[in-house]
Amino acid sequence: HLSIPLVLQFLLGLSVQMCFNINNTLLIDINHRTPATAQAASNIIRCALAAIAVAVLEDVMGRIGIGWTFTLLGFGALGSGVLYWVDRRRGMRWRTASHKGHETAEVMDMADEEEKARGTAEQEGGDVNGSMNEGELKE
Repeated sequence: HLSIPLVLQFLLGLSVQMCFNINNTLLIDINHRTPATAQAASNIIRCALAAIAVAVLEDVMGRIGIGWTFTLLGFGALGSGVLYWVDRRRGMRWRTASHKGHETAEVMDMADEEEKARGTAEQEGGDVNGSMNEGELKE
């Protein structure tokens, strides 16, 4: 019946869109300092792979037939399903590790800035908070 392929196509499109959203969210969470760069790289890779697949598809169908071509594509979809399972199992760990690494770097950056401020304040004769030394108050 005609409705079966249409319903399956709808479900496939819905699941692909959900997978894109999940992966893009994880990608941005992991690369929270440069999310636009990470998203752009992801789009370039995705579009390049799609272009390669379209360019090769007709040759593959001509050599092994339509049935085997779509069987291979089905196995590829199953393989990518395994990758989504890996994302599900380890994604939060990757996100947490990424944020911990950046937080450590941010704390170190703040400490460096604080030390630079101390050095500048000592050279100018004040303390880090900008108040005057005792000698300057007596004058």
